[in-house]
Amino acid sequence: CQGLTSVEIHTRSVSFQAFYGCSGLTTLVLGPNVKSIERSAFAKCQNLTNLTIPSTVTAIGETAFMECNSLTHVTVPASVAVLGRFAFYNCTGLQTADVYSRVVDNGAFSRCAQLNTVNLFSPWLSLDDGGFLNCGSLVSLNVHAVIPADLTPYENVFRGVSPLGCTLYVPTGSGAAYRAAERWKDFLNIVEM
Repeated sequence: CQGLTSVEIHTRSVSFQAFYGCSGLTTLVLGPNVKSIERSAFAKCQNLTNLTIPSTVTAIGETAFMECNSLTHVTVPASVAVLGRFAFYNCTGLQTADVYSRVVDNGAFSRCAQLNTVNLFSPWLSLDDGGFLNCGSLVSLNVHAVIPADLTPYENVFRGVSPLGCTLYVPTGSGAAYRAAERWKDFLNIVEM
């Protein structure tokens, strides 16, 4: 599939490794019938620059967009119940992520070296270990959950993120809760928005 530059999908599901390693793919259009993106469906599509995930998608599987290095922005809609393990792992060009999904699974954005801004919009957030592991460029983490997710067992969730260089923005009135919560309290700059 090296010569494939654009694809429009209208099936219910994008199957396991369907477009794995299609290095020529730059544009992906997911139609309103798409409900799930299976494991490694678009992994290593290194030139994929345009990605819109419609609100009909309910599942994004493990490593679905791993090493899609030309992506600079991604929006994960609230319809996605769980953002799968390592879904955007090592997407080295990714700079911003708007995540409306409630659950960010293990390593979902780990090793995204240029990721600098993350917006977590769910009011009931669940983060798994390594979610943002080695995202050393992260400078702005905006969390909309009033109650901080329990990260006690997850020592790697923010490992490699600078506790001084990254500002954690939290809802008005919840600063004290974040300053007392495991892993969240490691951020030295916690600002209520």
